Amino acid sequence: MPLVAVSPQVPERLVEIKTRHHLQLQVTSDPDNNLGRRLGILYSFDEASRKAALAKGNFIGDTTGTGTWELPQPPSSSSPRTARWPSLKSAGLAGAYRSRTGIACG
Repeated sequence: MPLVAVSPQVPERLVEIKTRHHLQLQVTSDPDNNLGRRLGILYSFDEASRKAALAKGNFIGDTTGTGTWELPQPPSSSSPRTARWPSLKSAGLAGAYRSRTGIACG
């Protein structure tokens, strides 16, 4: 089973991260967090976290390019027996990360 990293960050940023960290796995962009939303794994910063980030000059929406405070949360386990979120297949997305026009691969 291939391992794929998915991030809402823009593809150009992901290419830089993949290169800098010498990642061998496929790194895929999920602009607008569509995949994260379909899988039900999005986290939104609460008000205190937003204020703290802004005080440091950080708006995650600028980093990811989504313009929102949402980030996908990775599952606590990658094992199909213990994972707490649906698989791509059960979410109706099997193969979608490669074929959807809204997702660019790097």
